Amino acid sequence: LQRISALKERLRKSNAQLDAYRHNSERELGMARELMEHMVKGASTSLPDVDLWLQPAANLGGDLLITQKCKCEIEYLLLADAMGHGLSAAIPLVPLVQVFSDMTSMCKPVPEIVREMNLRISNVLPAGNFVAVTLISMDRRNRLLKIWNGGNPPLLLADGSGKVTHKFNSRHLALGILRGDDFDDSTESFSWDNECRLTLYSDGLADATNEKGVEFGESGIIAAIQCDSPHHCLKVAIATHLGDYGARDDISLATVKLHKPQAS
Repeated sequence: LQRISALKERLRKSNAQLDAYRHNSERELGMARELMEHMVKGASTSLPDVDLWLQPAANLGGDLLITQKCKCEIEYLLLADAMGHGLSAAIPLVPLVQVFSDMTSMCKPVPEIVREMNLRISNVLPAGNFVAVTLISMDRRNRLLKIWNGGNPPLLLADGSGKVTHKFNSRHLALGILRGDDFDDSTESFSWDNECRLTLYSDGLADATNEKGVEFGESGIIAAIQCDSPHHCLKVAIATHLGDYGARDDISLATVKLHKPQAS
């Protein structure tokens, strides 16, 4: 009986320690989430023709969506997807938010911004870790896009009817892999003449798998955006695909409307 009582006491103490550990972990994750939300809110400005949606798979996600408009009327959009989940995935996003906020406020070009981001990330991340990043600048006055895509799915450009006419594939490695002169900061440019839409998303959207093991895929995304409200249609489509199963990875989605020139 004494031995059984001792085992019960040891079990009680172990359970108490686990409860305390769980409580502290949840508190730390909550504080980290609040910190990230505060930083993003302070560095971001909502844009009228840009719709954003971020759905973390866990209490604290490793995806980042942030927009800004600088004094020279250039608009910026950043989509970042860090390895893993939770606190370890969120930590590398902190320097990205700082660089984005500082350099977009000075209207710096995309190559300078991504090079500085890569430098900061390389100093923070252990070897073997990386952050996939898409950064675009939009000059609506001159109808010009500058795009840098490192490790994220392709950006989809669709015409006014929702038909995909071009894909901006990843031309670079994710941030944190290459250093110094090996890093390529060159951008892809695009000028539009008619109304079109740009869709950006993290791999968590394309890779979303339902309970039958079927991936949503790029085909599901392309089919969903062929409507008058592509952002809403895509959110409804992925929710229908997943049902009650739930996403296993963070999902980020940004939809940008690009207007045709005003008649003179």
